[in-house]
Amino acid sequence: MNTKIAIAALLLIVMTTAGCADKSSAHPAQEVSLEAIQSKTVTAATVEEPQQTAEAPVPTAEVKTRTIEVFFSDPQGEKLNKAGVQISFSTPAQKYTAAFKALQQSDNAELTPLWSKEIELKSVHFKNGALTLDIHMPDTARQGSGSEILALDALTWTLFQFIEVETIDLLVDGKQLESLMGHADLEHPITRGK
Repeated sequence: MNTKIAIAALLLIVMTTAGCADKSSAHPAQEVSLEAIQSKTVTAATVEEPQQTAEAPVPTAEVKTRTIEVFFSDPQGEKLNKAGVQISFSTPAQKYTAAFKALQQSDNAELTPLWSKEIELKSVHFKNGALTLDIHMPDTARQGSGSEILALDALTWTLFQFIEVETIDLLVDGKQLESLMGHADLEHPITRGK
């Protein structure tokens, strides 16, 4: 008889301790029968640890490659010339990012980038035809009025070739500025066909 009482007391202690961790267990003021304690203990003792399962591999987005037209200045800084540039991307945001980065570099001496490599593309958002680019532009990347106008044209001509883009809003450090470099007006947003 003493053994049954000792086992019951031990089971009660185990269940009380387990009940502290399990908030869904019975309220402490409720009476619990010896059979209920024993059945819970047996159940708890026979439950196996969940096995570690290998995570299902996350499907990777398909990488697409596309040749786009990118616009650069001529060496004299008087007009825009286009060049075919191949970009790779998996998402729309990556596509617009790749197009912007293509504006910043050229291997051809006859094609001068109007968007300095110093200009950082901070974020790209596209929703319902509206593309928003947020850049950081240090003072050393600013140019004269003619180059500013060509730079904005190069950007819009490059990005409006994507038929889904209806508007472009160019932000500088999250702000809508009246002018990109202080010479030409900057519309918010720039719409296709203007």
